[in-house]
Amino acid sequence: MLGESVLALLLVEESEGRRYYTTFYSGILSVTMMQYLYFRSQPFEADDHAMRRSSFGGWSFYYSMTLYSASLIMIGCSFKLMLHHYLDEEAVDAGEPMAEGEPEYPLDEAAHRIANMFSWSLAASFHCLDQSIFAHRGWALNLTRLYGDGHVNWGPMSMFILDFVLLGITATFSMWITNLELLSIAGCAMIMFQVLMRTRGMRFFPVSKKAMDTACRWPNTSEPRSIPASKA
Repeated sequence: MLGESVLALLLVEESEGRRYYTTFYSGILSVTMMQYLYFRSQPFEADDHAMRRSSFGGWSFYYSMTLYSASLIMIGCSFKLMLHHYLDEEAVDAGEPMAEGEPEYPLDEAAHRIANMFSWSLAASFHCLDQSIFAHRGWALNLTRLYGDGHVNWGPMSMFILDFVLLGITATFSMWITNLELLSIAGCAMIMFQVLMRTRGMRFFPVSKKAMDTACRWPNTSEPRSIPASKA
């Protein structure tokens, strides 16, 4: 699915416009970072995988990955449609016929539809990735990291809240960014920010059993000792 996104970018006819190359290289970088996010979110040991944890964990992981794959295809198609849209606009400005024929929608409406598809598919990919991460250790165990020992654990709680905030911002990109070139840059920047956030968040919501046992616990760096009284 990740390779299909790269292939979709490479198959589009080349243009000499600046925005074409901006979107093209933003797409390549975005897909590369999405690949890193996927492999960074998976356990290294087979015993740590959701398929080994329980049948429900395996079911949750399987369907989250199915939806994740579909969203990756939509991201690749969005980048491809952006590049085609630039070519259509150049053809209209030059008074030439469009390569794909007369479009079904006006160019302005087509750009808005492309922006919606890109924003929603990118947000869906992040959400499905969250589902797959939580499937490895289970929602119940991960949610206990948010509150324990009678107080809120603000480290994991801040990551949990930030994740939903970024998810909402990504899903609404198309509402306040109408320029496709700027949208491709914003999407690439959001993916990079997700890489940083999730790398930090793996400390609080790890996917391995061993790391989960020690996550969010205050290290015991000292031990109480009794010192016998010295003899005069």
